[in-house]
Amino acid sequence: MAGITSIITHAKKLSHAAAEELCGEVLSLPGTRTVVLDLHKAEDASTAAFARLVLLRRDLLKDGRDLRLSGLKSRTAQLWRISRLSSVLPLQ
Repeated sequence: MAGITSIITHAKKLSHAAAEELCGEVLSLPGTRTVVLDLHKAEDASTAAFARLVLLRRDLLKDGRDLRLSGLKSRTAQLWRISRLSSVLPLQ
């Protein structure tokens, strides 16, 4: 298995649809042990998007892989903090 792969999202708002698209990208990297989603371009996010990423991480962990986030800012970071997601969607 490869080490770490970073995926940069280009969405300004991380919606459920954008998260679903990211999930497809992550799942297309079967040999990667840890995937880092770089969300530095996302100014905002929905709770549904974070919920989708939580489910993705759960599935990856079952397969011996992991998901980390990086680049959180603005309302995206605020929602992540308020929702207390640090234990289920950790930062890089």
